[in-house]
Amino acid sequence: MGTYSGPFISKVTGGPGVTYYNEKTLGPNPSIASISLGAERTFELKHLSTGQKKSIVLAHGSLLHMHGPLQHHYKHQLPKKRALTEARLNLTFRWVQPSV
Repeated sequence: MGTYSGPFISKVTGGPGVTYYNEKTLGPNPSIASISLGAERTFELKHLSTGQKKSIVLAHGSLLHMHGPLQHHYKHQLPKKRALTEARLNLTFRWVQPSV
């Protein structure tokens, strides 16, 4: 087992979003842990073949862990939230499975 990188730290004030993407370039079955601090935001997953969406509310102090084959079946986004004025800090840690 390897160690997590990071953290990658991002601070956003207001409600800009990040459009759908996935992290398949991290190799097979990456593990991504994300800690949200500050403003509450909605996180969305969208299945690549069915288009089915799932929403998760990321409150202050939330830990989101994406692992296993999730990146191969879903893409994710943080949609815009126009009325938001508070800041949000996100700490992201990534672990990539070493090649065998």
